Amino acid sequence: AGPLCSRCQLCDEDVSVLTTAAGKQIVIVGTAHTSEESSNLVRSVIQQVSPDTVMVELDRRRANSLMRKARARKSGEVMAVNPSVAPQTRGEALYQELDKMGFPAGGEFMAAIEEARALNATILLGDRDINVTMQRLQEAQVEVKRLRAEGFLSREDAIAAASALPSSLKRGGGTLTPEGVVEMTTDLRRRENAKLVAAYLKRTQPPVYDAMLGERDRIMAHALRDAPGRKVVGVVGLSHLEGIERILGEEIAARPAAPACASSSS
Repeated sequence: AGPLCSRCQLCDEDVSVLTTAAGKQIVIVGTAHTSEESSNLVRSVIQQVSPDTVMVELDRRRANSLMRKARARKSGEVMAVNPSVAPQTRGEALYQELDKMGFPAGGEFMAAIEEARALNATILLGDRDINVTMQRLQEAQVEVKRLRAEGFLSREDAIAAASALPSSLKRGGGTLTPEGVVEMTTDLRRRENAKLVAAYLKRTQPPVYDAMLGERDRIMAHALRDAPGRKVVGVVGLSHLEGIERILGEEIAARPAAPACASSSS
């Protein structure tokens, strides 16, 4: 795993380099949202590609929130959390807990925005509005309950699917520790593990998979397809990488490019 040469981050296993028939280069960086290594990879890729557009897996609400938190951290300000407002999802609750432990999420997106600004590149917010996603997630959870009640989704099938997941991603409801967070982040930075998590969700809760991954994969793929310029970098969670790559391949015949460092590694 990792880059084949020290100068070429495009050879990292978490990076997909696609070229369209029209010659447009689309580079997609898959990240773990709490990983400093992902942030460093994003910076290196953008510096190497020097893109016309940088697309990030954010909508306007999440981008504004992320930038407020980043400014507060830089100034040493402590942002108050309203205890009467409960997190809307388990994922949101997890990221709040990680943030309190010193593992802030979204550093790779801030890195992408900062590097894009340094290049005077267009910054594209490519994700769906978070409120729409939350509504779709609520609908999906109702549909999952119906499918389970009607016997289309079984507990045995879910247990079998979970057996393929890395140990750090199987634990639910346990107390987070800094060591556990490091292990989880390391596991989530492996492309094969991200595929396993997506496959698990698709097999055990297909409506939730569609709401959280499938539909958003298509939206972000279209954002990359239509982004201005001849060179585009997209920064997305690693679980979106395979789906976006497949959609671009199907819809605009974008194909993997030859590794840019192949000649230097021989």
